[in-house]
Amino acid sequence: MAGSDFDPRTPEGVAHVARLARLALTDDEAQGLAAHMTKLLEAVDALQALEPDRSALEPSPLHALRDDVATASLPAGQALANAPREADGGFVVPAVLSES
Repeated sequence: MAGSDFDPRTPEGVAHVARLARLALTDDEAQGLAAHMTKLLEAVDALQALEPDRSALEPSPLHALRDDVATASLPAGQALANAPREADGGFVVPAVLSES
């Protein structure tokens, strides 16, 4: 499939997305997901056809934001107190990307 010319409502489109996500799907799974994607996109189309009630978007004093004021930070020792692992004054987390 060249570029982004694929239809996620087809088993081929689902298989394409699965390959990009490095997921292994059977043909039956791709077929089922394509049917679910069709229903999902039909629901989105139906929602887009609705006229939204824009009155809920008006600013309200109940939703007022506080002023953005700089304050003192949490001391590093206190922030790291319950960390499972820490090193050099920071949190140690598992790598999620590999260099390959």
